[in-house]
Amino acid sequence: MTPKRFARILMLSAALSVVSFPVLAPAADDPKPAETTPPTPPPNTPRFSPADRLKNYRDQFEGLNLNDDQMKKIDGFIDNRRG
Repeated sequence: MTPKRFARILMLSAALSVVSFPVLAPAADDPKPAETTPPTPPPNTPRFSPADRLKNYRDQFEGLNLNDDQMKKIDGFIDNRRG
């Protein structure tokens, strides 16, 4: 390799490293990412107890005109859940 060619390769590699360095290094004035906090529910959101949820779940089946045997099965599922 000739000295002239060696000098060109050396200058090219130096130029490429200078150009690529700012891309790889983070800026000193970049702010740190903000700490994430869990979202808070709106203040007007009603809180339902598990018993209320089960009652609402059973009430959804009232309008389906199920027979007594079917409703007993649904009540059995709900009773097992309360258990």
